[in-house]
Amino acid sequence: MSSDYQRLGGGSWSCATVAAFIVMNAAFAAYLWLGIPRLCAPNPGLAHALMGYISLLGASQLFECLMTGQGTNYGKFGAEGGGGAGSWYQRIMDAAAKPTLPIGLAWWTMEQPSLLVPLVFLAITASAGPLDAGAVFLGLARRCRETFPHDSSAARALDAHLRLAIGLFCLHYLQRAFVYPWLTRGRPYPTLYWALALVFTSVNGTLQSLELLFGGYYSGMQDALSPCALAGSALFAFGMATNVHSDYILRNLRRPGETGYKIPQGGMFEYISGANLWGEVVEWLGFAIATRTPGAAVFSLFCLVGIGGRCVATHGWYLRKFGDAYPQQRRRMIPFVW
Repeated sequence: MSSDYQRLGGGSWSCATVAAFIVMNAAFAAYLWLGIPRLCAPNPGLAHALMGYISLLGASQLFECLMTGQGTNYGKFGAEGGGGAGSWYQRIMDAAAKPTLPIGLAWWTMEQPSLLVPLVFLAITASAGPLDAGAVFLGLARRCRETFPHDSSAARALDAHLRLAIGLFCLHYLQRAFVYPWLTRGRPYPTLYWALALVFTSVNGTLQSLELLFGGYYSGMQDALSPCALAGSALFAFGMATNVHSDYILRNLRRPGETGYKIPQGGMFEYISGANLWGEVVEWLGFAIATRTPGAAVFSLFCLVGIGGRCVATHGWYLRKFGDAYPQQRRRMIPFVW
């Protein structure tokens, strides 16, 4: 099977898979067009509900880690990847994951909501906001008019900080939705996990937009240039660079025609077994530190449980797979420590 077929034409295209793909994407398009314009205003109740939903998903991922010892049965952890199907839960999830989509198409469509949703929020907000230059959230803008003039340096700095915060979020998903899918060489992606991911990225994109644009968490110049904002942005950049570079290393482990698993070398893989996963956990920790919103903190914790749990399981998988040949200095989650 060619890599182009895997990315664009692979997967088990049944009538049910095609129907699910069309319905889910049509529902998302309707949400962009009809739903978001109704949400462009402060809505703490909705934000809290979305945080609750993400928290429940995090709890379910923790449950899955406890039931399987590794997290989602996909890739190296699935039955086809040698992960086995030991427990009743693993056997059920392996069966549910059999309908699949082409890997590139799946990643492209399930990740882009977290890019498109904030962009639509930004476009609508920019057309109505009292501050110039775009990324203005209306609740804060009203407060700004009460405390300092519309054209003050504090207002402009605040506006820049909000654009930076949304920009960090969109930067990740621009790479994840429009670059990564066409480079990855993975096997077809389970339709069930794709559908769940599409809902999640739509929900999370909405939550982060509501929090950053309408949450009222920032009040002046000190927020735009605070040590937390600068340190968090730097940590985000380091995590994203680690994630992208580690993905590059994994893509080039095997030469054309080679099969089987190899030990990745270089970069943060010299310190962490699941460096690609670890990098994303670090990214969202940096995002939470930079923005200092409850929604960002909930998302960061969600990633720590889900992606971090898979990172820990990856270390154990490599040890079982390669035994004494695996570099002993590598750690699960904390370099040099654990």
